[in-house]
Parts: sequence; C-alpha cells; structure tokens
Amino acid sequence: MNEIFPIVAGVLIALLAERLTGSARARGAVVVALCVGFGVAAAALSGELAESILFVFADFAIVFLSAVATTVTMEALRSARRRAR
Repeated sequence: MNEIFPIVAGVLIALLAERLTGSARARGAVVVALCVGFGVAAAALSGELAESILFVFADFAIVFLSAVATTVTMEALRSARRRAR
C-alpha cells in the first residue's frame, strides 16, 4: 500500500513532462528533479525516512521507473495510432 504514492507520482510526472515544451534535455532535468522530490516525499510519508535515508533511493527508483514506463507506453500508443491512420 505504501508504494501506490510513488507509482502515481511517476505517472503524473510523465504526463506533466509530456506537456512541457523545450528541449529533451530540459524535460529530462525536470523529470529527474521531480522524481527526486517525490521520492523524498514518498519516503517521508510512509515513515521509511525515519528508519534510513537509503529508502529515498528506493522510492526515487520507483517514481523514476514508473515515469519511464508511462512515457514508453505513451510513445507506443502514439506510434500505433499513427500506423493505424
């Protein structure tokens, strides 16, 4: 149950990054910064931060991987839609 917040945060970050204009490097920097912030927030909200700071890395990874998976899924759907036309 504690891992729902990082997964949802990653999906929302990917959807937000989709709306950002500019270079891919700038979008990537924003995604990583937001993933770090939400990773820390997830560790703090779940109480894992009180145990060890290393949980931040685990929560960051969950947020980041869910953002990447969402981005890959959106690209696959966009590509399939283009092929269907």
